[in-house]
Amino acid sequence: TITSGWTEALRKDYFSWWLKDRKAAKHPPETVKWFEEAGRPYGDGASFPRFVGNLHSDATKVLTPDEAKALEPVLTAYAAPGPRKPRNTPARKPTLVKEWTMADLEPQLATVSKGRNFNRGKAAYDLAQCAQCHKFGTEGGAIGPDLTAVASRFARRDILESIIEPSKVISEQFQNTIVFMKDGDSIDGRILEETADVVVIMVNPLEPDKKTTIKKKDIDTRKPSKLSPMPVGLANVLTKDEVLDLIAYLESGGNNKHPDFGK
Repeated sequence: TITSGWTEALRKDYFSWWLKDRKAAKHPPETVKWFEEAGRPYGDGASFPRFVGNLHSDATKVLTPDEAKALEPVLTAYAAPGPRKPRNTPARKPTLVKEWTMADLEPQLATVSKGRNFNRGKAAYDLAQCAQCHKFGTEGGAIGPDLTAVASRFARRDILESIIEPSKVISEQFQNTIVFMKDGDSIDGRILEETADVVVIMVNPLEPDKKTTIKKKDIDTRKPSKLSPMPVGLANVLTKDEVLDLIAYLESGGNNKHPDFGK
């Protein structure tokens, strides 16, 4: 955001930072230790690539036309991070098993503590399409919160409730917006981009490539949505044991040696 004091060489050095390969970069020992004490391996946050990409975009916007032309080779060499792809194809086609309620499953939560099936929980995670929107370990989407250490933040009942009743508690960080149009229509979705003239919205998190562009002159008002971006009923394609194994899988952080899977 600083517009004074730059030289062409300094600008080039600055934008070249995004082109460096950091796959072998080492994290400070205290950072790695913090993750170990939290019971999970190191991992970037689900939104990290997008934040870094936004920094590049913001820095590019303050360039003058002459600066942009002089830096064209280094600017065009950068590829902005795209949406994360789901890690696996579900082992079976999702079909309705039961419309689960908290009353159906809450009494069974104590059975999550032992004897659960790791592979079945992992398969349930994919079948319920969790990986489309959530990062778990090093894989998954970035539309919803990172679930790798979800058990360190939420109790088992809270995890179940967020699956069965996703709209009961909505984080402001991931809240959708309802855009009311002057013609009486409305669109509920996540705002991805906004300029002086348009707003770009993703309506369905399970179809992140489908975007709706709305002209601001056609908008009447907008307000936060009370519906979660997470669709209702994603767990309805799972059996009771698969739901419980899914919760154990989430509690484990992807560790098949977790006590939930012991006898």
